Formats: sequence, structure tokens, C-alpha cells
Amino acid sequence: DLRVVVDLYVNRLEMMQHLLNVTLDDGLIFGHAQQVQRRLRTVVLPYTVFAAPPPNTSVTANATNSWAAQVFRECATSHTASVAAHGTTLTSSECLLVQAVQETTCEICRVVTKVWASGMMTGIDPLYPPEQRPEADSDHTRTLLGEWKEGVTQLIPWLDWSVWVKCRPACGFEVTKSS
Repeated sequence: DLRVVVDLYVNRLEMMQHLLNVTLDDGLIFGHAQQVQRRLRTVVLPYTVFAAPPPNTSVTANATNSWAAQVFRECATSHTASVAAHGTTLTSSECLLVQAVQETTCEICRVVTKVWASGMMTGIDPLYPPEQRPEADSDHTRTLLGEWKEGVTQLIPWLDWSVWVKCRPACGFEVTKSS
């Protein structure tokens, strides 16, 4: 059901967008990136395979983040796997709905997994062993946050969910709908 997917991701993606639109001084940027990374980790945690962490080699050797492919796969297929596993005969309308859920979760998980994996590989994730963490470089962190922002900023209009249609800034509580 697409409503389940919307309910699961709508607030998380909106919060990510908000966090990625904050402008910070260099001294605060790494801590802010860690805050964003913690939020990302909560999104991918149900799909994370702890037996297959990122390798402890150089960042450039793992630029493809192939180690995160299983996280992506689990994330992208979790909502429709039971339908596919049962081999149920579906009507054309049901097939269309399943395809819509699959394509939607695939795109969400592609963006979220890519962003999360890049944070892991650059040592931004607070769970990354401190002794193996690369030196914090504010320019690199700012560039990475810019890439994350671009991914999320492109994802949200692609999803085009009606729950995001609201007044900005929001109307105060004293404003009522006129008849």
C-alpha cells in the first residue's frame, strides 16, 4: 500500500530537507552533518546488514559504495517482497499499484542509501570508529552536505506527495477557513 510508504517516509524526508537547508559556520558543520547522518541511519537501520559493514580501506577505493547494495535492495523491496514471494495472480490494477510502490520505494531508497553510505565512508556517521575517522574538513563536509541536499531536493518534487502541499510559512492557529 502506497499510503504505508508515504506514512513511513513523509516526515523523515521533510526533516531531512529542513536539516539540509540550514546554513552553518565551518565550526558547526561537522556536528550538523553528524546530526543529518543520525537521521539517515534511522531510515536505513531496518535494512542494514551489520555483518557486512563498509570495508576499512580508502574512501576512493569504495567510491561506488557497492558494500551498501544489500541495504538498498532490502529497503527497495521490503514493501512488495511478500506479494512477489507468494506468486499471487494479480489483476492489472493490482499490478499497477505494486509497480507504483516498487518504483517509489526504489527511488527513495536509492537516494537515502546513497547519502547514508557516503556519510559512512567519509567518517561522518557517529558510529564510525573515531580512530579510523578521516580528518574533519569543513570544505569537504560542506560539499558533501550540498550533494545530500541536491539528492533530497530532487527526490521530494519527484515524489510529489500531496501531504507536502501546505502554506509556507504555515498559517497561525488563529486563522480559520472562511466559508
